[in-house]
Amino acid sequence: MKRFEKTRYVALGMLIMLTVSAAMTPALAETATKQLAAAYSNIKLFYDGKEIAVKNAEGNVLEPFTVDGVVYVPAQSLSEAAVKTYEWDKTANAVYIGPKPGEKPKVYNMVNTVPASEYTYFNYTSYYAEYTSAANNGNGNGVFKMAGKNYVNGVVFTIPSNRHVYALYNLDGKYTKIQATLGHVDGTSTYDASMYFYGDGNVLKEVKLGDISPTNIILDVTGVKQLKIEIDSGMNFFKSEYGLGNFGIMK
Repeated sequence: MKRFEKTRYVALGMLIMLTVSAAMTPALAETATKQLAAAYSNIKLFYDGKEIAVKNAEGNVLEPFTVDGVVYVPAQSLSEAAVKTYEWDKTANAVYIGPKPGEKPKVYNMVNTVPASEYTYFNYTSYYAEYTSAANNGNGNGVFKMAGKNYVNGVVFTIPSNRHVYALYNLDGKYTKIQATLGHVDGTSTYDASMYFYGDGNVLKEVKLGDISPTNIILDVTGVKQLKIEIDSGMNFFKSEYGLGNFGIMK
């Protein structure tokens, strides 16, 4: 599997012209143009399991080709897949970006893959906890319960009085989606607040909490460098907790 960097697929679009201008060493102070022999073999391009048309900037349909075993396609056709995995199947003459047809994308455990880089902590108290299936996380955080169901992979936010609670995750533009089951943690009081999901400072989603039943959420975070999850708070004098169970992230 191979990943495309943004600068790399822009370069691919330039190479569609079938020529390469290569800068020589400073001592030679000259440039050269090399003719490329393009091989066409009806290569198909797949994006998340669906075949897509390959087009140039003008919208004209083009056919991908190979030069010395390297597949060339217009940069425009790959821009949405900047953080996707890439596979060139020579036997099938197919390029796969993301999962193959019928293949589900792999979901990674959020806590193990991108743990919070910062979260609410004051007066020697943490108002954020990460739960993993591995040995209680060193803090006794082994399981939490929502609507009678145990969750071992996820996070829990405790709403303090007159203070927002939040957590930051550095995604660095490497992921496409997050998914979780959002709900009220059993044994704690409910609170009329909202949970906000921010991507690089922009609101991606708002969810009203209160007595919310466990609800599955999927959020597009393509290109997001930093994810922030925040719960607003007023005068909350009771222990209120809300969790994100089965908290996963996808490339």
